[in-house]
Amino acid sequence: MKHYLIGLFVLLCSFHALAEKVKSKIDSIDVGLEGEEHLVKMAIGRVAFLDHNDKFLLKKIQEHYAKGDWLEIMLDKQSNLKSLRVIDPVPGNDALFEPKSLRDPYVPTVVTLTKAKNMFIRMRRDWKSSGQCFNRAHVWTFEEFQKNQTNLNKVFLFFTSKYIRTYRFGWWFHVTPMTYVGGSGRAYWKMLDRRYTSGPLNSKTWSDIFIKSKKTCKTVKKYSEYRENQRSQDCYFIEAPMYFVVPSDLDRLESLGEERTEYVDVEVDHAYWDAFKTPQP
Repeated sequence: MKHYLIGLFVLLCSFHALAEKVKSKIDSIDVGLEGEEHLVKMAIGRVAFLDHNDKFLLKKIQEHYAKGDWLEIMLDKQSNLKSLRVIDPVPGNDALFEPKSLRDPYVPTVVTLTKAKNMFIRMRRDWKSSGQCFNRAHVWTFEEFQKNQTNLNKVFLFFTSKYIRTYRFGWWFHVTPMTYVGGSGRAYWKMLDRRYTSGPLNSKTWSDIFIKSKKTCKTVKKYSEYRENQRSQDCYFIEAPMYFVVPSDLDRLESLGEERTEYVDVEVDHAYWDAFKTPQP
């Protein structure tokens, strides 16, 4: 009996070491076709996989999604959804702001390659390993704007359900600051992803870090062009001004006309808290 209890304790400890608790609302649910796993896409960017035959848990997830509940989701090391429970909202993730109309079109700053490299070097590196990419990107663009009045853009890299299922990929989006070098337009993008690269990169070189198929990501203007086309591409790019934080901001822009025209203090404060070890200067 003693040996059984010791073995059981070791087993439980091993499970908890491998399991991961993720706190998030649900952004969307991709119900798999016959035999396919269901994909639960969380607002923070993570993806949980759910067995196609687990109708009970799928129904519970759909109910929580409809109510907009915050959840603590337990994942195993393969990102399979094992359990969930409702939790209180996480402070700072649902910032309220007053939508405004742009008086003038947002104009990103065009810089030289030398200035882009200097921007990259200035980007803070004391990130938390558990922090979210969108909070890192928000702080990086905010600090460059505060210090040098540089209008950066962000590029959202969206992974489709087709890609996620093919490669069992645990995320459905990533985002990074971007600056224009030498001109405006898609050909002049330079990605400033301080965590995953060693300098400014063109978009294809950058996306190849994450896209195992090495396919070129299609650039689209509207969030619905990504959301409604999950099986024809591996990935999509959407460009946005530096004030946009998460994909739901892109969705609200398209569906409700809610334009973001400035930084929101509570979002900036939360971004520092979530993504970096040292506080806002």
